[in-house]
Amino acid sequence: MASHFIPTCWICDKAITLEDCNIDEYGKGVHAACYVAKLAHRNAASIREREERSWELCALANEERDPQKLLALMQEINRLFEEVEQLKGVAKPPTGL
Repeated sequence: MASHFIPTCWICDKAITLEDCNIDEYGKGVHAACYVAKLAHRNAASIREREERSWELCALANEERDPQKLLALMQEINRLFEEVEQLKGVAKPPTGL
């Protein structure tokens, strides 16, 4: 008796046809729609974490009186905002204009 292997999407655990099969970064089969949804969810969580942290740092910066510590806080806030823009896919305007 021959058994047939039916590949399944590791995200939704439903069968994947050859026409619908995509391979993720780990070499596992996934539906394109499942993979996009998973990435969007991961990015949304990552964005939310960075935004929350930036608000915490803003509150600390508001109270900070030491110029060196304030500068370090502002640099960290700026880095977080840049990461959020990158995750959202926001293009940076050209510099030097």
